[in-house]
Amino acid sequence: MLEERDKTKVESLPLDCPVCGCFFFSWELRSFGYENRRTDFRPQYADENPMKSYFHTCPECHFCAEQDYYHLELSDEQKGTLKTRLAELFKKHGKSMPRSLAARCLYAALVAELLQRMGLIFELPFDRAQSFVQPFWWAGPDELEKYGKLAIKRLAEAMDEMDPRSEDTLYVIYMLGEISRRIGKDEDAKMHFERLLGMRAKRQNDSNKFLFELAIQQMKEPKDELPEESLNPYVKG
Repeated sequence: MLEERDKTKVESLPLDCPVCGCFFFSWELRSFGYENRRTDFRPQYADENPMKSYFHTCPECHFCAEQDYYHLELSDEQKGTLKTRLAELFKKHGKSMPRSLAARCLYAALVAELLQRMGLIFELPFDRAQSFVQPFWWAGPDELEKYGKLAIKRLAEAMDEMDPRSEDTLYVIYMLGEISRRIGKDEDAKMHFERLLGMRAKRQNDSNKFLFELAIQQMKEPKDELPEESLNPYVKG
């Protein structure tokens, strides 16, 4: 039986759009529970997927973002620029949001990218790339290849901006391999996993050992889910 603490619960959330000033109600997450993670680190939830309530979309100008970004203070000029660019984004990417969680995640990632280009927020390359992994995580079977290729592209671009000594680069290389594997690009997957394992002698430590072991597993006997005790790739199993 599902424990009460693991149930996905939401409450009504009043919001004022920082772009057009529209007042509307959305849903605020109050609780949810993890069950396990897949080997691409996508969380599996015990109850209804809370990501459905994570991004809030203004019904007027189609600003779509997490709750924190609704507190942005914008000048009139910035509001005007955002309205124009949001209209363009929504026309190209927004129409499938009601029927696709992956499309909603992508649109929110593109909105955040727009805010970053305008200097209104700052997110590190790794975090921005991770936003484009989320559409892949929640893609349906008919969307998987499309969003997988996009995630691979954005992760590769992030690698070019990241400090090569960062622990996050190890995660990125692993994810390039695992996403490639999941969309049927087996040779690409092997290449990325071998690249990661080539760093093992110099880069492995107690906190990231699990990631190298996981790469070996996914090359030899790939699995789709992680064991419960291995939710964090940088925690020794």
